[in-house]
Amino acid sequence: MTLLEQIQQKLKEVGIDHVVEQLGYKPSRSDKVKEALQTLLSASEIDIFLDQSYFDFKYDSRGLLKAVCRVLKIPKIDLAVTLEAYDDKNRRLAAMQSPYIFVYTGFKRQNQPIFALAVMESKRRIQLDKKLYLSKTKEEIDTYISHAVKLHYKWHKGELPLWGKIKAYVYYDTEGNRTVYSPLGDIIKEDEIRETRASVKIGHKTLIGI
Repeated sequence: MTLLEQIQQKLKEVGIDHVVEQLGYKPSRSDKVKEALQTLLSASEIDIFLDQSYFDFKYDSRGLLKAVCRVLKIPKIDLAVTLEAYDDKNRRLAAMQSPYIFVYTGFKRQNQPIFALAVMESKRRIQLDKKLYLSKTKEEIDTYISHAVKLHYKWHKGELPLWGKIKAYVYYDTEGNRTVYSPLGDIIKEDEIRETRASVKIGHKTLIGI
């Protein structure tokens, strides 16, 4: 039984109100912690609770989890192993570059206002979730990227407003490796595509753009 399963089982047995009382909360200041425990009770994985950045005058998410485990008499080793796995996952995520797909249209600026281009810059990039790379094989990720490319092309009917007709997709993985896909989702050999970025700067600060 996982740590989360143990917590959820015991929470159901003793009730949230009992745990809140044992944690030392007064009824007038217990609404927030009750909501947090309800999240814990309904979560499908412990990360959902730890990622929510809970904070009150007594605990943050991690501190509240430790306190709940203490009240419910959950073995310390189970808590320690779970927190170490969570921390290891976050270290791995922090070490990754942010993966994304650049939508290439071959755009060349003529008389378009730079402000308008900067506002629309985000439309040329599809941001990807790093967590995908923790649980999927390279083959599964490649299939996912191919499928995402085809869907994007279909949904946008082959064209991005302002930027023009879509010619290719340039995928960057968590190590910065570059792979070019056709609108049909096939990997193609293309070394001439160059990624550009539109932004508006005042002084040394980029105010609009990515």
